[in-house]
Amino acid sequence: MTDADIHMAQTVGDFWDERVATTPDAPFLLFEGVTETFASFDAVVNEAANGFLAAGVEPGDHVGLVLPSGRDLLRFELGLLKLGAVMVPMIDTLTPAEISYVVEHSEASLVVDDPAQVPPCSSEPPPRPELGPLDPMAIMYTSGSTGKPKGVVQPHAGFPTAGRAIAARLGVGAGENYLCTIPLFHTAGFHQLVGPAIAAGARLTLVPKFSRSEFWDQVRANGATVGIVMPAQMAILMSSPPDHRDRDHTLRVLASHFRPEDFCRRFGVDVVTIWAMTEISGLGTISKPGADLHPDKFVGTPMPAESEVRIVNPDGTEAAPMELGELWYRHPHGMLEYYRNPEATAASLEDGWVKTGDLCAGDGEGGVYFHGRIKNVIKRAGENISGEEVEGTMIEHPEVAECVVVGVSDPIYTEEVHATVSRQPGSTLGAAELDAYCREQLAAWKAPRYIEVIEGELPKLANGKPDRVSIRAAASPESAWDHSAETASGRAR
Repeated sequence: MTDADIHMAQTVGDFWDERVATTPDAPFLLFEGVTETFASFDAVVNEAANGFLAAGVEPGDHVGLVLPSGRDLLRFELGLLKLGAVMVPMIDTLTPAEISYVVEHSEASLVVDDPAQVPPCSSEPPPRPELGPLDPMAIMYTSGSTGKPKGVVQPHAGFPTAGRAIAARLGVGAGENYLCTIPLFHTAGFHQLVGPAIAAGARLTLVPKFSRSEFWDQVRANGATVGIVMPAQMAILMSSPPDHRDRDHTLRVLASHFRPEDFCRRFGVDVVTIWAMTEISGLGTISKPGADLHPDKFVGTPMPAESEVRIVNPDGTEAAPMELGELWYRHPHGMLEYYRNPEATAASLEDGWVKTGDLCAGDGEGGVYFHGRIKNVIKRAGENISGEEVEGTMIEHPEVAECVVVGVSDPIYTEEVHATVSRQPGSTLGAAELDAYCREQLAAWKAPRYIEVIEGELPKLANGKPDRVSIRAAASPESAWDHSAETASGRAR
């Protein structure tokens, strides 16, 4: 794959059609024991696109998808993009209130939560839309540092560019097999796994859900060779008892946020480190397979070559090598805007640079070292959780006076959600009651695992705002009410 191939700006439809025309009979999708070629899956994609046309969807329309990760979601995503519509994929475990917010905010004209809503029509290619590489492809909602999720408007060109760049960096050719255990409603699953498989003409083994007990059997049964896993998934795999077959598999390389040497030794897998965001269309930094040197916190170098990174001090000046600052990232195929949110767009975009909110250092030669998040975003098992969104939900309880939500370290999930809450005077509100309230309002993976209810006010700064630094430092899972412990003992709802 040449540099020219990597940098070619295309729509998703053109990118997909080019692959189908080049290797129509090559195997593409492996799902639930069935293999489909690029050509046979293209017919399914066309049926979906024509089904949307029959349902009244036109190029440019926004269409919500609330489906579990699987074959149906993939054929609908590619069908919509081939048609020229804008997909709005949603996590299928969101609550009705959370789904309603995304649907209303995205101005979706149709929401699909059941594949039967869009019966397949003709397998002939749909009409070609007048579409450019920088036209909107998707609105992907991601939790950030503000209360409500923000809709990242991604251009078409970001998907093929990420696919080609990742395939090239990992050395993936047509004989490889991507194992996808990451949901396709995320950029990590769609851009970083489906995209490279299409770019290389490789196979894609699609697994709806990650399972510790089934992971290695799925690798062996399908001949998977490359994939992406979250740190939580590696920790879960390491928690399984040692097995004489631990190295008896085809997987050669995994990408994740850090490289655990004990995992590499036990399973005989090379782990490369990767950093990316929804806002930059899944592009970012990644280390090279086979590299002997993996410094602590190193997450690789930018990809592709036209990507740029800066480490910026609070005053806007460039940080010195290995000095901590905010990571800024620029690429011509990154986000277009936050949908219907000009304030957030202006705060995050500057002359094409995405201000990531991540605390990083650079080595002066393109290498990036990740040190944490500046923004109050909690990373739980690969999902971004806005601390402010959880706080906003909890503060709506009539007996809650104040609340601060932070992430606390967890060996399995990377971080867990911890809430420190002060009650209204005279209230007897307990953690279990507050937990039940939160889980009625929020998806279970967003709700705090740890809740600490205190008497009186939260610690304050001189300006009267909560002292988040001291509250974060005092947040202790050992002293807080623990939803998981309560569930295990049968006392939780």
